[in-house]
Amino acid sequence: MNQEKFLQELEYLLSDISQVEREEAMEYYRCYFEDAGAENEARVLRELGSPQKVADMIKEGLRSSGEAGEYTETGYHTEEKKEPPAGWEGPADRTMEKNNRKAERHLEKNSRKARRKVEKNNEKAEKQLQKKNRKAEKKLEKSNRKVEKKKEKKNRKAEKKQEKDYKKAEKKREQAERQTYGHTEGWREDLLYFPGLIIDIVIFCVMIAVLVAAAVLAAAIGAACVLSFISGFVILGFAVISLAGSLGLAGMALLAVSFFILAVGVLLLMALVLYCSKVLPEGMRRISRSARQAGARVNRGEE
Repeated sequence: MNQEKFLQELEYLLSDISQVEREEAMEYYRCYFEDAGAENEARVLRELGSPQKVADMIKEGLRSSGEAGEYTETGYHTEEKKEPPAGWEGPADRTMEKNNRKAERHLEKNSRKARRKVEKNNEKAEKQLQKKNRKAEKKLEKSNRKVEKKKEKKNRKAEKKQEKDYKKAEKKREQAERQTYGHTEGWREDLLYFPGLIIDIVIFCVMIAVLVAAAVLAAAIGAACVLSFISGFVILGFAVISLAGSLGLAGMALLAVSFFILAVGVLLLMALVLYCSKVLPEGMRRISRSARQAGARVNRGEE
């Protein structure tokens, strides 16, 4: 049995007494349980016993005296008793104490709410502050990167300008040295270089002429080869006609001449192929090598 069931059953058992007495008795025992606390509920129930026992004691007290009395955990007692029972307080005092407890609970609840609200506001303010700090750090970092890039760009420009100035100064120094030592050495070098340049040019022209002659020779050999084949086949035709016309000796002579001319044409063709595959490429390579050497000498002379 718990407190609520005990009070319900007690109220039911006291239904045969007056409403005022019943309400006063119920109010007393409710306050008695509240004062004891939920943790002492079992002990209070053991002390009071059953609801029937408490109801019988209350009714017996009401019957024993018609005078005004009060309720205790042991029943109803009249004013004849000099000492009030332990734990008993007047209705006004109990109401005041109950109101005070309610006010204390309400105040404590409001205090907890206020503390939670303050903590929540503090957390929110701290988060906002952290967010602002992160933004400020990012902005500062970005500004530092921009400044660093500008510094690097300025340094690169300064290095390029310094290198350019150094080259200009070096060039001016060389010009000054040439002007200081005069033009004699320059003319001497040019005079020493001029004969070699003339020789290179002559060699190059000779090589070109040889190449042209080789090309003309190849064309001549090709033309001779073609003419040999044409004349050989023509003479061969006459030889065949002569042999067919009973001109035996003349036909045999023409046949021999045609074979000789065709053989010469074949030899010319072989010579042309060999010339174009071996002689011309080698000559072109030598001419190219000589031209490169002449160009290199020219470059060295300019330097």
